[in-house]
Amino acid sequence: MLTRAADLERLERLLKQIPGQPLPEFQVTAVERGLLKVQTPTAAAATRLRYRQRELLAVLHRNGHQALKRLEVRVAPVARPSAPPVLAPALGLPEAAAHQLRALASDESDPGLRRALQRLAARSQPD
Repeated sequence: MLTRAADLERLERLLKQIPGQPLPEFQVTAVERGLLKVQTPTAAAATRLRYRQRELLAVLHRNGHQALKRLEVRVAPVARPSAPPVLAPALGLPEAAAHQLRALASDESDPGLRRALQRLAARSQPD
């Protein structure tokens, strides 16, 4: 399995060394019965690779890979780890608002709402 991965990596490096217009981002994923399978993150990059298929195969043939006859390009977006969400610092509650919330809580008959108002009032900061 390691040699297969190394072979795919060698093919990829060979293709990326082609002089002229740089190739878009791609990854060689498999070689099966004369078919070189390539994956790229965007449709635009896939189109560019398909457009240069003859050139790519010619380079491979000149470098000893005559068995490769076709190129198959697939679009598969690269999975990138998402950045953790940036949370804004919690804003404190002005003391005047906290006082009003405590007053509302003292008059509230629903115990759940009363506790919620009291917890909210507890977030106050001194003026």
